[in-house]
Formats: sequence, structure tokens, C-alpha cells
Amino acid sequence: MVIKFTYKKPEIVLFLVFLCLINFSQAQSYSGVIQVSDSIIFPYYLKLPTKATKGYSVSDMHGTTETLSLISLKDSGKGIINVEESLAIYTRTNSDDYDDFCKLFFDLKKKDIGSKSMEFDFEAKFNNNTQCAVGLISLEETTNLKNKLDNVKNKIANNKVLKSLSDPSDRDISVQKIESLQKFSPDNFIDKIELKHEDSIGFLCLSEKQSIRLNFNRPIEEVERHLKFVTNGRILKTSNTITFERMDSTQKMVVDITALDSTEPINFKLNTIENLELQFFIDLKAADFISLAF
Repeated sequence: MVIKFTYKKPEIVLFLVFLCLINFSQAQSYSGVIQVSDSIIFPYYLKLPTKATKGYSVSDMHGTTETLSLISLKDSGKGIINVEESLAIYTRTNSDDYDDFCKLFFDLKKKDIGSKSMEFDFEAKFNNNTQCAVGLISLEETTNLKNKLDNVKNKIANNKVLKSLSDPSDRDISVQKIESLQKFSPDNFIDKIELKHEDSIGFLCLSEKQSIRLNFNRPIEEVERHLKFVTNGRILKTSNTITFERMDSTQKMVVDITALDSTEPINFKLNTIENLELQFFIDLKAADFISLAF
């Protein structure tokens, strides 16, 4: 987690309103907000681990400091599960804006896991164990939240009373606002991570890896008709993969990707660490660019 004092969009305020409208059910993914103080509130996503998948968190989801971290769980033996953000996978934060990350620590009650809503305190610490923040996390089960948003959107679009009392353009704007909120309640966030113009992501967990491989959904010849790759490492290609070899093990490897023309989104998969596979969608117009640092 990276703490920055920033103004939050109206969509985040609307998101907070919907958090109080949910009940209880079984679930493994949660979406909500983290409140560091009265003035710092941003989205927070939690994916609990299963036998087949790793657990992870996303702080400031879709924001400028979005950070994805692996989480580790420990049974305290007292009906409490201790949760720790154990390893930062990537961040969108500019490397000039931070010296260290705040790792979150919090406790979950076993009886609350699987419910539609959870609220708990957290403590955040730097790597030297110095406290950097305390606050409150409020989460809702993602499927239920998504259904609630769908119901509200349908009522706005189809309710006869609302139609008689409001202008069509106002209703369209409200529906668009609801649709923008739905991106905060994914079933599995890492299945679709969008990359747009000027996005910059630093893969902290891969800083010592010698080679990085991107697996594309299209043949490389087709990918290269739309995207140009520039890096300070060696580039190796196969049928649908590009591998970047680090030239100097002591230096950061940066891959800049520029769109040669507009096209449908191109997606690639990246296996990061502990078999945590991320799927990215590149959606760029001509001359747009993104940057990946390893």
C-alpha cells in the first residue's frame, strides 16, 4: 500500500454509499474501501486463497497508486485468522513517490469469512517494522455487490416513476455512473488488468529475475503490426511469446510499448511469482504508450 493524499472521484463516494446495502452469503472475493483517516479513503480488494489459487489484495484499485500484493494467512487458534500482505507483486506508483511500502496486517474472524460483509481494523508497517498507518477496512462480497448495482441500474433505466420525474439524459448519466462502479467488483481482479495510455507498472517481485516472458493471445507477427517494443534487454520471440532477457543483472529492465495504430485490445499473460499468473489487456490508440519495469 502506498499512502498519498489525493482527491477521490465521485464514483468512489457512490461506491461507499452502496456498501451499506448488502447482507450475508458465502464468498471468496471482497471489494470495498480502506480508510486511513477521515481524509484518506480509497478502494481495496481482497481475494482469499483456495486450494487452487493464491490469495492477494489490491489497494487503490484502478487508481494511480494501485498495488497488488500476495497475502499470507495464519490460524491463531482462537477463532482468528491473521492476515499479512506478504509480498508486493506490482505497483502503478511512480518510483520517485515512495521509499518503502506499507504492508497491511489485520485479523479476520473465522465466523465472518464467507459472509457478505466484513469490517475490521488494520495496522500497516514498513519493512523495518515501523508503523506507517492504522485504520478501518470495510468489504462486501463481490457477487452480491455486483447484483445490487445491477438492480439499481435497472431501476434507474426502467422505473416508470423515475422516468416521469427525471430527464432521459440525467438517467443516462446515472446509469453510466453505476456501470463505472461495477469495475470495482470483479470476481477475480487478476483475470483482466487494463493497461491504457501512459500507464506505468513496476513489477517489484521480478526485479531479480533474469528473463521475463509475455504470452500473447495473438501470433507475434500480428502483435508487432500494432505494437512496438523497446527495452534495454535482449528480445527473443516465438510463435506467441516475447521473452526479455536482462543484460545487466544490477539494472532495472524497462519495456516500453507504443501503439503503431489503433486496434482491438491485445492481451498477454505474465507468470509473476509462486505461479501467480496475471492477465493484462492493452487498449491503446495510435501513438499511445505504456511502460513495464522489471
